[in-house]
Amino acid sequence: MNKKISTSFALVVIIVIAGFFVSVFYFGGKHVAENSNSANNSSRGNKIKRQNNKDVACKAHYYNGEEQIAGWKAGENEQGGVLIKISNSDLAKLPVSADKAVSIDSNATINLVDPSADLKDALDKSSDASPVEITIKGYAETCDSMIPSVSLSPIGVTLKKS
Repeated sequence: MNKKISTSFALVVIIVIAGFFVSVFYFGGKHVAENSNSANNSSRGNKIKRQNNKDVACKAHYYNGEEQIAGWKAGENEQGGVLIKISNSDLAKLPVSADKAVSIDSNATINLVDPSADLKDALDKSSDASPVEITIKGYAETCDSMIPSVSLSPIGVTLKKS
């Protein structure tokens, strides 16, 4: 065989073998990293899911409709709204996505953005033993808040789409 051809052939074989090993280690390492991340996700639960959801582009969800829920005051927010605790059975009536449906006990918290003066007074007197009936007409899940927002008016009146 000619020396020039055999040298070129040997170099091509070495490069192909090196490329094979590089690709095996590169893609094999990614597969191992993905498997270890999925194991971490299952062991850490919702905390990891929320962090991964932040990496993905967030999309707000808005819904119109009328639903009757019972709730009691849990606090106030800085925009003049009221934080309301509702039972998980009433939460099931709302179009809550899985990552927003976080409740520490058997009750969930939602943000009522436009309470009337009468409703604020009734909520001040309410408790989990005597909740206030509220008719919700608008529902929003936004990227800037972990707590879903509800409104007494349809979307577009008080809950602005962004």
